Amino acid sequence: MTDNRKGIWILNHYATTPDIPGGTRCYSLGQGLREHGYDVTIFASSFVHFLHREMRLAKGENWKAEMVNGMRYVWLRTFPYRRNSWRRAVNMFSYLWASYRIGRTRV
Repeated sequence: MTDNRKGIWILNHYATTPDIPGGTRCYSLGQGLREHGYDVTIFASSFVHFLHREMRLAKGENWKAEMVNGMRYVWLRTFPYRRNSWRRAVNMFSYLWASYRIGRTRV
């Protein structure tokens, strides 16, 4: 029997899981899509915006895939920042570049 499940990628720089402070809109959307038979992959920054720190990647890791309640999260290393300055813009650009590079070649 062929698996006819369709895959959906959700790209959200600030996506989190329920164990981390912040909004879980993408998590909830992904769970709803899973209930309708979709395989869900969420691309998110491993640098948590609300805490201003790295949460998911070990030193030297640039990305990592992890299953969270049946959904695949792809954590991407992005440029750290503390305030709403040029560093935050670089953080956003680093997410864009990493999601393109990793999504195109590794996932």
